Amino acid sequence: MDFDWNAIRSFLRVAKTGTLSAAAADLGLSQPTVGRHISRLEDNLGLRLFDHNQQGFELTQAGEQLLEAANNMALSAADLQRRASAANPARESVRLTIEVRPWSLRLASRHIERLTPSMPHTEDTPPVNFTFLSQDEYLSISRLEADLAIRNKVPKQGNLISVKLGYLTYRIFGSQDYCKTHPDAFDPASWQQQNWVGFGHTRPHSSSNKAIASILEGKSPRFIANQQEGLIDMIKKGNAMGILPAWIGHEEGFVQVSDTIYHPQEAWLVYHPDLKAHPVKRHVKDRLQALVSETLARFYNETDKANHVGC
Repeated sequence: MDFDWNAIRSFLRVAKTGTLSAAAADLGLSQPTVGRHISRLEDNLGLRLFDHNQQGFELTQAGEQLLEAANNMALSAADLQRRASAANPARESVRLTIEVRPWSLRLASRHIERLTPSMPHTEDTPPVNFTFLSQDEYLSISRLEADLAIRNKVPKQGNLISVKLGYLTYRIFGSQDYCKTHPDAFDPASWQQQNWVGFGHTRPHSSSNKAIASILEGKSPRFIANQQEGLIDMIKKGNAMGILPAWIGHEEGFVQVSDTIYHPQEAWLVYHPDLKAHPVKRHVKDRLQALVSETLARFYNETDKANHVGC
């Protein structure tokens, strides 16, 4: 029986995401193509792998039984790709996929020149093509869905390397104009009367939202943005105060309204041990580690622990 690896990949993504559309987006394919992959795999196996209902696609008992084997195939394929990449680093280009959070995506994009190899492009130093992926679910580094990841906790998989980068800290910021027109913004007693911008119900578990909820005692902020850039723009235009990662607030030239640190998060760099065998990817990993560590260290030290709110 011949197995189509593309069909196996589609099977794994549908099993993880629960929908053809989400799986197609992750794989860079059309939804009909993913649907054909699933149908072809079911025909080849003579089994129904999914039940389709209003919630999406759910694995059948047969699908559940095959999931582990399919995952093992993905791990083997990723291992083969890593070994081939390490054995032949001098290719025309190197594709590096990095899983990021919104704050680390902004940091990497603002300082992309620090991540690229400093030596000129030769046969021995191919150019690096970057893919940055920011999404709610973690990608599988073992299955080569990402080469590197910046996360707020250590992964459970014991075969990955995790390096602590520091703490991401959040503080209250306002624009120069807002603080001039609202001089009482520096007084915590006035904060419930100030204009705030937050993520609201769009990102209820974000550190920014948790902090604003504690300040406003559960009330919604006046302005709600569903993306970090929108929140930054609202602060920049002088419409409201907001809670941002400290390095972003200072980079934007905002006024730090308080020394209080809200909900500090650990930051970890995660990667597969085989990455160290690839000189170009290892070079980028070292530079990313240095960039994030240096940035976070500028806005957090041991004396700041006394100003924590939340954890």
